[in-house]
Formats: sequence, structure tokens, C-alpha cells
Amino acid sequence: MSDTPFSRLVAKYNFGENSCKLEWDLDDTYEGCSFIVRRSPDGERNIQLLKADLGENERQFEDKDFNIGNRTGKLYYQVILRHEGVATYSSFVEASGKKVRTSEQPLKETLEAKDIEEQSDDFFEEEPRVVPKDPVQILKPANRELGIVRQIQKLEYMNLVRSGVPVAILKPKKFGDLSHEGIDQDTDQELNIYGSKRYGQKYEGGFEDPVFTRMLGKNPRPDATIPAQGGEGEKDLYMYRVRMLGEPQLKLDDIVTDLSNDFRYAVNKIDNFQFRGDKTTVIEVDLVLLPRNNVIYKFPINYSEIAL
Repeated sequence: MSDTPFSRLVAKYNFGENSCKLEWDLDDTYEGCSFIVRRSPDGERNIQLLKADLGENERQFEDKDFNIGNRTGKLYYQVILRHEGVATYSSFVEASGKKVRTSEQPLKETLEAKDIEEQSDDFFEEEPRVVPKDPVQILKPANRELGIVRQIQKLEYMNLVRSGVPVAILKPKKFGDLSHEGIDQDTDQELNIYGSKRYGQKYEGGFEDPVFTRMLGKNPRPDATIPAQGGEGEKDLYMYRVRMLGEPQLKLDDIVTDLSNDFRYAVNKIDNFQFRGDKTTVIEVDLVLLPRNNVIYKFPINYSEIAL
């Protein structure tokens, strides 16, 4: 890997006119070369191509869209030398509202080898920025938003580990071999929900392998009970509100098993808490305790698989 050909790279901005001028010098003459200028908000990601195919005699470029919004923001610029089919990258130079970081001394003395890259320039083509037309694509969070979501989920999980209990989510099978016991094969009507090997479900085996996670809460919900007509008392008397992570995704037909006491619950309601209305971080769930004589309690759970 060769040394950097850039002996000087300076960013001079005019904060009032929203412009920034880049100036650079090379340590030698590179006949037939050209330059590419790129910009990044952090010097690592979201890199934008500003100008391609600057001539070999060009030693400056003015960015007339230098808009950082305030005097604490920053933008980073990079110049790429293309010569004889090889692209050599300079390091990023910083321009900010408070100051401009310049380097009047040769960059060779300050850069390490890892700051210089060489690669084929076959893919360098100047293309207009693509504005997504798909509304779903527009709503996808950017890298920083995903980082925020992951951090929220990490903190929530740490809280669940300290204060919550391990649970297993049982998801009913959606395909497989149909059970021939307890179901009318002509009308698909339930005849015996206690049919063996299906645990009240339609397919053999009943449920997929358990998905292990954690929950917090189990607060009783007496306000959610519904008086039943005919003197039968109240429905959903044993309803609880719990807090769980948004991943793995929970469905209304899932069964939640409290692994501390093997109580099994049906999902009654799911409230999603989302970051900017797109990515679910945590959920609050209303669970209804199933009676011990329910066939679902016969579904085996391998506790040795728990790693929470």
C-alpha cells in the first residue's frame, strides 16, 4: 500500500454564505488523473458524492451547500485521487461551526497506512441522489435511529433481567400435518379439543418450538373484567398486565408461559410503544390465566434450552 499523494488538504468555510472551499496539493505530478470530492456528516457513514471527474489541474472545490444549521455542527470532506485505474483516498478533513481543522503540514506525517485505501475505480459513476418514492421505504429509520432503538431495547432488557421473570412464547403451528383426532375431517369442526399430540390446535404437535424471552409485571387488571350475563359471574377474572420487549413479535393467538411457576396465559390485548411511530421497542400485554385443566399445560417445554 503506497503513501498518500496528498501533501495538503484544507477546508475553509464561510458560515454566513453556507459555503466551504477545499484546497489540496499533491506530492508529485500524476498525468491523466482526476479527483472526486465526497462529504459525510460524521466522517464514517452516509457519505455523499459531491463532484466527480475534476480535472488533473484542479486543486480546489467549493461546496455551496455547506449548511450545518448551528455553530456546533460539523461536516467532513474527503478527496479521492484516481490515477491509472487506482483510487487513493485522503483522510476526512473536518469543517465545523466553531472552527476549521486544517493541515498545512504534509499529511504523510499525520496519517497511518489504514487511512489510505487503494481499489479499482470501475464503480465510480456520478449519479443523482435517489429520493425514495415508496412510503414504506421513507418510513424506515436511518442508521442513527436504529442505534437509538437498539439502545432502548438494550436498557429495557437489562431491566427485565434484573426485575422480570423468564417466559416461553408458544406459537401455534400454521402448517404441517393435520391432526386426525378431535377434528371432523369434512367440516373442520372441533370435536375434541383434548385430542392428543395437538394440544387444542389444528396441526400435529400443536405449537412450534418455544421462544424464550422475559416479562415484567403481572399486575392484576380488575378494571378489565367484564360482567357476564345470566348470573355466571365475571369473565377474564384473572387478567394481568405485563411488559415485554417488542422482539420477538407477539401475536394474539400465542401462549405465554411463566417459567417460574409454569402458569400459562392467553394473549388478550397488545399495546405497542414505538420509536417515531415505526419501530416497536416494548409492548404492554394483557394476559388471561388459563385453568390448570387446559390441555395446553401438557405441551412439554425443555427448560435446559433457557439461556436468559
